[in-house]
Amino acid sequence: MSLRTLLDLPNYPHNCIIPLPYPVFTIDDLQHIELHALAYTLAHSKLSVTAEHALITSSRVKTLRSQQAKGRQSSLVLAIDGRADETLAMTNMSLGRLVDVDWTGVGGGKTVFQYKYLMTAGSLPFSNMVTIGGRLGDGTVALEVVLNRKRMRALEDAVARLG
Repeated sequence: MSLRTLLDLPNYPHNCIIPLPYPVFTIDDLQHIELHALAYTLAHSKLSVTAEHALITSSRVKTLRSQQAKGRQSSLVLAIDGRADETLAMTNMSLGRLVDVDWTGVGGGKTVFQYKYLMTAGSLPFSNMVTIGGRLGDGTVALEVVLNRKRMRALEDAVARLG
């Protein structure tokens, strides 16, 4: 979630984000919940974020970084719930209009973008990440995904079921 509006920082020049306090869903939950109910739950979670949530998140990140400096924690800080067997990190960058960047002024043409560089210091790729980049001119949703073949097939099957 962008904190620019929440903290009245409209001109803050850098990404100022925190993970949303979404509930943990089991695969069974996701297979049985109706799409409108899931959308409502996620929207309600987003609306529940307060400045206090941002401060708690900031404090937690500072604690993790302090532990890291003392050699007690890895350098990777992700919003992962320890109760989950598997996680999927999903971000929505459509407001950033990444797919609408016009490169023609510097001699560019049609561009396939990569929003994030997803390699750790040990050259191990992140996995289970999906970024919604926005909509192309024809209405197609542009996704940047880092998934293995099995998870990619599951995403493709799920998207096909929506159509």
